[in-house]
Amino acid sequence: MAVRLLRACGIALAALILQACATTGQDYPVGRSAGLKPGETTAEQVQQLLGTPGSREAGTYKKDWKGRDLPSPIVVDVLRWSYGKPSDTGVLPGVQPTRWTTVMLSDGVLIAAYSSSSFPADATNSDPAAAARITKGVSTEADVIRALGQPSGRGGYPLASPGGRLLTYFQDLVNHPAGSITKKRIWVYIDGTGTVEDFTVRSDQEAMPLPPPSPTPVYVYIPPPKSRK
Repeated sequence: MAVRLLRACGIALAALILQACATTGQDYPVGRSAGLKPGETTAEQVQQLLGTPGSREAGTYKKDWKGRDLPSPIVVDVLRWSYGKPSDTGVLPGVQPTRWTTVMLSDGVLIAAYSSSSFPADATNSDPAAAARITKGVSTEADVIRALGQPSGRGGYPLASPGGRLLTYFQDLVNHPAGSITKKRIWVYIDGTGTVEDFTVRSDQEAMPLPPPSPTPVYVYIPPPKSRK
């Protein structure tokens, strides 16, 4: 499930990188995604908070977060917002500031929302080292927030156990001078009692995708017309 979410959330980031020489997307307040509540927030409320999404597609969940078959498939609407501005300064030297949000809805109600930002004003946090302070079966949601801060995303069933919730900490750092992308991800699964059921930590660095090559110009020599005597 974690890998599946990485792929889903990477689409908006890839679009920003491939257009890295210009401002991309429509700016939006990523901080407002903190007001999105799985199982409560409606599709209309999502757009009131974040505006019109940059892209939209349909998907289907057939398994829960543990890989078990669901009683019946869950059809979801996937909405994405993304924004990048190379002329601004990111949270670290050389980092191009970007922000993206991916929202999943089923029957018009929020299932999950994930966000990442490397703009200093609303930067999200993902510290893999701090996750060492989390203990499965012992730590509570309050312990997680003390260790990692407020999550940049939340999810409900089937991305968490029934009655439980998923907390996510995502941060993508696009470094053009180094030609690399650092993707930091933490998923924390809270059970129905408020205790950590499991958690996953990933930190990957990869080369930036290259933009498609520009068309090669072809020059054809056309001799001038012969003058008439």
